[in-house]
Amino acid sequence: MHTADGGRTWQAEPGQPVLAACFFSARQGAAALYAPGGLTLAYTVDGGSTWSKATPVPGGYGATLTCTPDGGAWAVALGGVGMTQASYTVLRSGDFGRTWAAVLARPTAGGGPAPGNPSGVTPGPGLGPGPLGATDKEHAVMLGSCWACGSGSGTVLLDSTSDGGRSWRRVSSALPGFEQFT
Repeated sequence: MHTADGGRTWQAEPGQPVLAACFFSARQGAAALYAPGGLTLAYTVDGGSTWSKATPVPGGYGATLTCTPDGGAWAVALGGVGMTQASYTVLRSGDFGRTWAAVLARPTAGGGPAPGNPSGVTPGPGLGPGPLGATDKEHAVMLGSCWACGSGSGTVLLDSTSDGGRSWRRVSSALPGFEQFT
């Protein structure tokens, strides 16, 4: 969908189904496009009329995206789910979505391999992804949950990066107030 009037009216755009999108400006944006067997990260320079494919993510079945005005884009690619676990991979772009690199990945026994099956990246927090927030292309925080961890109430973990995802530090190993829903 496309809007040129601040969201008052919307027009459908033909093309590949978009799972998630975010914009750096009115013309530049990033998207996760549906692709057979996974998803593809893409970018636009014309407000979303056309998308250029940048990076395939095999095994990614859903995604969330966050864009920052300085050209930073953060994607959480969602993988398989099972046994209260969900595999996921966090990818980052510092060039308005043209190139991407995995910066966190969490394969799980229940969800299988992390989307894209990256190697050599930091394990993501928790056995399921939570929200990711970013202020710019270097700084982000990621929540992860583990429903089966803890004393019957689960845990939520919080990791942060200040170097574009090259390193992550655990800010909190358990956040108060989290209760598992039954």
